[in-house]
Amino acid sequence: MHMLIAAIVEATDETDALNVAKRVFDDLVDARKFDYYNTFDDEDARSRWGELPAAANIKSRDGKQLLQELMNATKAELFENLATIRGFLQEYSDDDVWDGGDFNVLSTEKKVYRTLKSGGKKGFAESVRDFRYCCLNVGRHSGPSVYVYDENGNGIRDLTELKYILEAKHEDKLWIVPADVHF
Repeated sequence: MHMLIAAIVEATDETDALNVAKRVFDDLVDARKFDYYNTFDDEDARSRWGELPAAANIKSRDGKQLLQELMNATKAELFENLATIRGFLQEYSDDDVWDGGDFNVLSTEKKVYRTLKSGGKKGFAESVRDFRYCCLNVGRHSGPSVYVYDENGNGIRDLTELKYILEAKHEDKLWIVPADVHF
């Protein structure tokens, strides 16, 4: 699957920003967070996502818009995962999570309980996997649930982290560099 991510980097110009961001994206690929990437100085990225700048100053209209869209995607991903977690916690007990998703290893009493409790909905094993996966996503610092990164490859997962990056650097020297990534 493909997704659009971006790196916020300190640079003197667009070329410098692109070079710094490529190091960030290389590190994310080397760490196996993503399989590969294409930046928007490449036709492959533009053919998938349309015309985006190869790099934009964070204060520019394009830079602000890209940052807003990707932070909104980060927020939506977080809220979706939290909703799944909340639903699971309302429906299942701590013991259900502890017992795990293998229905065959449960005692007869627990098999009957789970069958009655699920009421024919999504299988319990699938629910446990979804729950644990959503918990993992909420805690991730990089990978498919994080859309914006700093120049060290750290995921920017909320507005507090974004504010810190914007205040810690010279905002007029900050650039946002988008990339198409495969995971």
